[in-house]
Amino acid sequence: MHTRLNDVVVFVAVAEAGGFTAAAKKLGLTTAGVSKAITRLEEQLSTRLFTRTTRSVHLTEAGTRYLNRCRPALEELTRGEDEAQEEAGTLRGRIRVELPVSFGRLIVIPLLAEFQLSYPEIVLDLRLNDRYVDLVQENIDVTLRMGALKDSSLIAHKLGMTRSCMCAAPSYLERMGMPRSITDLQQHSLITYVSQETRRPYAWRFRVGSEVLFMNPTSRIEVDDSGGNRALALAGAGIIQDLSCHVRDDILAGRLVEILPETAAPAFEVALVFPAGRSTTSRVSALVKFLRARLTPDVVDPKLR
Repeated sequence: MHTRLNDVVVFVAVAEAGGFTAAAKKLGLTTAGVSKAITRLEEQLSTRLFTRTTRSVHLTEAGTRYLNRCRPALEELTRGEDEAQEEAGTLRGRIRVELPVSFGRLIVIPLLAEFQLSYPEIVLDLRLNDRYVDLVQENIDVTLRMGALKDSSLIAHKLGMTRSCMCAAPSYLERMGMPRSITDLQQHSLITYVSQETRRPYAWRFRVGSEVLFMNPTSRIEVDDSGGNRALALAGAGIIQDLSCHVRDDILAGRLVEILPETAAPAFEVALVFPAGRSTTSRVSALVKFLRARLTPDVVDPKLR
């Protein structure tokens, strides 16, 4: 008797998600349904694939070996389906895309209407957040990352380098004056962006000559949302340091004013990132190709004047 393919899909999902409930959520099933599929598969194989406790689920040695066989087979099956669709002239299916909040909302999402017109049968499942996401565990097909990659098993296509930019609303600068040096910042209201993971403020970066200096600003307002950081500046609450691509339109429109532009330093490398194997599916390849053509270095780090 052959193993049910759906049960194998559930098994891989549980292994990648690290639990029955997380896998059920990812697959759109009930936790009980996932549990039954795993039990059925274990009975079929006459071996335990997971050790279960009240708090966790872990692969057994046999489960690890089985996963190493199943995952490439499922990827091959997905590639076969994509190739068949491509030959038929149609790409369809779901692409799960994870994006940083502000960069996604301001830069990437406005581009996706064009992609959808070209591929109307592809469903874009967009998830915006500023936390670090485990792409395999959360079943993400492609993401956009800023900064050094933490996982060497991921594949990355570099898009360019962002640049830091200090700015404030004209109303704030009329009230408090324009800083003329980095040391002048000590006399100003600074707004800091806080990591959602560590709850620590990100350091500010400055270029002084050939060096990049870092400063941990003292502030009266800390915010863990990049959009909130920009909104506070627009409201005249103080000075922020953000990425040039996030504040470009506000600066060009006069809603924000750049401060000490000569001290702007490279901030982060920006890259499209995906797990090994995901990029070979035709629909993900189509999206990656589209974004690489439009997210050029001048879009990632635009001129502000």
